[in-house]
Parts: sequence; C-alpha cells; structure tokens
Amino acid sequence: MRQATVGQGVGKLLYRELIRRLAVLGLHTVIGGVAQPNPASDGLHRTLGFKQVALFEQVGRKFGRWLDVAYWQLPLTRDLAEASCN
Repeated sequence: MRQATVGQGVGKLLYRELIRRLAVLGLHTVIGGVAQPNPASDGLHRTLGFKQVALFEQVGRKFGRWLDVAYWQLPLTRDLAEASCN
C-alpha cells in the first residue's frame, strides 16, 4: 500500500469486501497471518472481528532477522454474506 494511503481506511474497505465475497462463496472461515510486530495490522484484524488464535515464534526471516507470525481467524456465516449483499 502506498504510504500516502496509510491510515485512510483503504485496507479496511478492501478487507471487508474480500470477507464479504468469501462469505458469499460459502467459505466457513478466514485465516490471516501477520508478521510481528505489526500493531496496525493486528488492530485491523481485531476491528474486523478476527480473533488471534496462534503465535509462532521465529518462523520467518526478513532483512536478516527472525520474525514471529500471528494467525488471526474469522468465522464466516451465511448471515454475514446476506447482510453484506443488501
């Protein structure tokens, strides 16, 4: 995402639309992985109703350092899909 759009709510709009489409397709749950630390992404997932279900320590490398990865889960329901389409 471009730096100029950070904090403008674009990510939230895109993620909500993705979640809506996945619910319409009949998927049961959405899982998101977030490299840590990332308070902004953690907050976005929390705001959208995700629950953190796992934290794997030092499972990835980026720029020469080990990173933890948090996994977030959002159960989808038929009600969510129908409400999003109206």
